[in-house]
Amino acid sequence: MDAIMVVLRSLHIGFGIFLVGNGLFATLILEPRLRALGPAVQGPVMGSVMPVMTRIQVLCFTIVIATGGILMYLLRGNFLQRGSNWGWAILAGLVITLVSAVISFGMVTPLGIRMMKLGASIKGRPPTPDEAQRMAGMAGRVRTLTRVLVALSVAIVVCMAGARYL
Repeated sequence: MDAIMVVLRSLHIGFGIFLVGNGLFATLILEPRLRALGPAVQGPVMGSVMPVMTRIQVLCFTIVIATGGILMYLLRGNFLQRGSNWGWAILAGLVITLVSAVISFGMVTPLGIRMMKLGASIKGRPPTPDEAQRMAGMAGRVRTLTRVLVALSVAIVVCMAGARYL
């Protein structure tokens, strides 16, 4: 059982680090720099990078959730025992993770798909004022939601890492 726990925790922590780091990098470094360079640079780069990053994020998220679920099942005897601050911290991390999943896959992903479709429909020609306004509105919502996801990611890490010391 100890070897299984080591492997599960290693996968959970490793892919969690990659998941959160990827989100932090994209939201706090890549997107603002590309936005500063203008649509002529931002559009093609984000159009090329985001499909790959999205697949990586989905894979990492799936592994983190699966290993976390298995760990919770294996540790169920210790989970949320009366007075168990560790269990409450883990539960808080799980709830925040599920909220993040809803925002990411239920809001950001559909917005990104609509942005890609709109971008493809105006490729090779200047956008109409209505198309430019719709694209800017969607981009603003994605930017806001991804910043919310960054804050939630930090909260998840604090809950999960801090659980050990409670």
